[in-house]
Amino acid sequence: MGTVGSERKQLMIIPESAWNKAADRNFNKFEKKAKSKSVYLVDPRLDNIMARLIPHANDYLAGNRKKMNWKINGNLSSKPNAHSFPSGQIVVNTAIYMFENLTDDELATLISHEMAHVIRGHSREKASIYAATNLSLLGATMGAGYALGFASGLSGNYGVTLPHSRHLEEEADLIGLDLMVRAGFDHKSTVTFWEKFEANLVKKEIDSKSPTFLSSHPTNEQRKNVLNQYILAIDSYQVKSTRYSAKS
Repeated sequence: MGTVGSERKQLMIIPESAWNKAADRNFNKFEKKAKSKSVYLVDPRLDNIMARLIPHANDYLAGNRKKMNWKINGNLSSKPNAHSFPSGQIVVNTAIYMFENLTDDELATLISHEMAHVIRGHSREKASIYAATNLSLLGATMGAGYALGFASGLSGNYGVTLPHSRHLEEEADLIGLDLMVRAGFDHKSTVTFWEKFEANLVKKEIDSKSPTFLSSHPTNEQRKNVLNQYILAIDSYQVKSTRYSAKS
């Protein structure tokens, strides 16, 4: 469905319910720690942008998957990073969204990208592949009673800290673009956001290959080339139609 489709087959041997319960526990630990250090931020701007995206994100989840408990907050940090928890919580470091006067459309690029990771269950997919390639773990998943403990053991790394592969990042870029269009954000801001982000890294003398938000992502040129292809397609469609519908 949408501009990119989401019919790619995924290996998912870890139950979604167990994975999300473990993710909730991890987020609660993060939230408690962040609040104790006074680095946890509640920002109405982040909430408002996500609120526009949520109905369209839930469209992707319609059917067999229940709606996520979407939530977003800022995190006082000098590291240019953002990440999502598998059960729908998103954390955006201030080093990303409080620079270069990002517009709401540009900030929506980042938020929709993280929401796309959640929609497609990328962290559970990574952990499932890991389990499938380690036969002892695969055998352990066969017991329902063990599923929650197994998911808890992997969700800390695969849910937050380990980077996504580049093809998953590209998928999140394009589904995020689709969400933005549906929500009425300027789709061309996807490119200007990454241009500003790259300029900010240069300004702060941060190596894009260091363990930051870009460590495993496509290069900015690769990313912009792919996004521009879809932006041109969207522009062409909008010329022919008074109202763009990603589903049509």
